[in-house]
Amino acid sequence: MPDNVLLTTSQAAQALGVSASTVCRWAALGAPCEQTIGGHRRWDIDELREWVHQQVLECERECEDEEEDQEESDDDLDEDADESDEDEADEEDDDESDDDLEEPECDDEDCEGCDECEDDDDDEEEE
Repeated sequence: MPDNVLLTTSQAAQALGVSASTVCRWAALGAPCEQTIGGHRRWDIDELREWVHQQVLECERECEDEEEDQEESDDDLDEDADESDEDEADEEDDDESDDDLEEPECDDEDCEGCDECEDDDDDEEEE
């Protein structure tokens, strides 16, 4: 094709293997085109191919960035889960040590000295 041959939207679409409506959407996204006095678009196929190529490259970069962000996010979630597991284990240890501090119940019927027996005596007196 000679230089500066401008194609119609249908011709540009056919040359790139896409639909005419796709080429029109590209125009709305900023693809380089010229407009006739009547408002019809005309396309320099080399400029359009370069624009499409740049869009593809930009999209690939964005996808790679999103994948990296997702991997970092997944790593952060894994670290948070590990920390959460450690916190739960610490809480369980704390609960067990609290149980160790409680006084055992008294099995001695004649005992009057431990807190458990004193509490039982108070309950009996209230009745």
